[in-house]
Amino acid sequence: DGDSVWTVAATNVTNTAYSFTNLMPNTAYEFRVVSLCGTETAEAIVSATTVCAEISDYPFAENFDTWTTYLPECWTAATTVYYGGVSLSSTCLSSPNSVELTSGYSGYSYLAMPKFSLPVDTLILEMAVYKPDNYYAHQLVVGVMPNPADYSSFVQVAQINPANVGWSNVEI
Repeated sequence: DGDSVWTVAATNVTNTAYSFTNLMPNTAYEFRVVSLCGTETAEAIVSATTVCAEISDYPFAENFDTWTTYLPECWTAATTVYYGGVSLSSTCLSSPNSVELTSGYSGYSYLAMPKFSLPVDTLILEMAVYKPDNYYAHQLVVGVMPNPADYSSFVQVAQINPANVGWSNVEI
C-alpha cells in the first residue's frame, strides 16, 4: 500500500529470476517487483513464506504443553477422515496437552515434525502412546516424509501396536 516502506533488494536485474539472501526461516514476506520496459512500467506484489529451519539443537523435545490452539510452528498435520483427525487433547501423560491422531478404516491422519539436520537413520524417537480401549486396532505407523505436504511420499519405518490399555513408552 502507499504507506509501506520497502527495502530495495536489487536494481537493474536483467534475469527473470532473483534469489534473496539473509531471509529469516518461517517468516512471511511481501515482495514488490517493478518492471521498467522503455517508458512502460508494471508492478506486482507477491506474498511468500520462507521454509522452516532444520532442527539442529539436540536432544530435541516437544510435549505440546505450551500449545493451546494448534500445533507448534513448522509441524504439519492432515487427515482424510470426516470424524477425528489431528488435534490437541487433554488426555495426556504430562499436563495439560498431548496430540491426538484419529482415523477411520479407510482414511489416515498424520503429524509431521520439522526436518532434522541429522540423517534420519541416526535419530531415536521416544514417545508415549495412549491406547484408550481394546475394541479397535489402535495402530500407529511411524515413518519419514520427504515432502510433508504429499502423503504419497510417506515411507514406513515402524508400526506400533500397543498391547495394553493406557500409556506405553515407545522407542524407535
